[in-house]
Amino acid sequence: MTTATKPPHLEDPRPNGRPGAATPLLPAAILCLVACGPGGEDATADRSGEAGAAGFPAGSTAGFTADEIASPAAPGSGQPFLAPAGGGVWMSWTEPSPGGHRVAVSRYDGHSWSSPATVAEGDGFFVNWADFPTVRSYGELLVVHWLQRGGQGTYDYGIRIAWSADRGATWSAPWTPHEDGTPTEHGFVSLFERDGEVWAAWLDGRAMTVPGGPMSVRARSLPVAVSAAGGT
Repeated sequence: MTTATKPPHLEDPRPNGRPGAATPLLPAAILCLVACGPGGEDATADRSGEAGAAGFPAGSTAGFTADEIASPAAPGSGQPFLAPAGGGVWMSWTEPSPGGHRVAVSRYDGHSWSSPATVAEGDGFFVNWADFPTVRSYGELLVVHWLQRGGQGTYDYGIRIAWSADRGATWSAPWTPHEDGTPTEHGFVSLFERDGEVWAAWLDGRAMTVPGGPMSVRARSLPVAVSAAGGT
């Protein structure tokens, strides 16, 4: 698998092996592992002598098939994230676009990927191997987050969140959960549901404007309810 050098606006310059290193490209295909029953014609893996390996007793044989599925992402894409979706799976990723880069999503229904939908596009994304866009599915409601650079230094970036109540056909305007306005780090977002609401939790560096200031963990509910899109 090859890698590509990303332009500065899409790459955190911290050294490799630490938060901020560049991410390899999205594989050209996704392998779906499907368990196969004993005695079939599929290739098998002999686990004889491996007591308890992968949950199989010593002397047993287990196998699987691997189906290659073409990726919906464009060449040069990266940072894939998968989220379960009622018998299928949603994937988000970033890829080059005429406007710089875009955040896109697609759903795999067990047979094929849907046409990719663009969530956001521009030249100011902040992405690295540990902190990248994610997608979550709550019934018909999709929620995607990404990070956007500010204008006051390498680690001035904030969170943007958008949602779709129609499985990605249309999207809300980007929304920012933090309102401190400081040129500091805001990232490592986790999206979750609580009592019919979607919440975002993140690491917040607003206090780091003062040397030695602490990083904090903050959370806030989004201005959209899960029930607005038909529930979970």
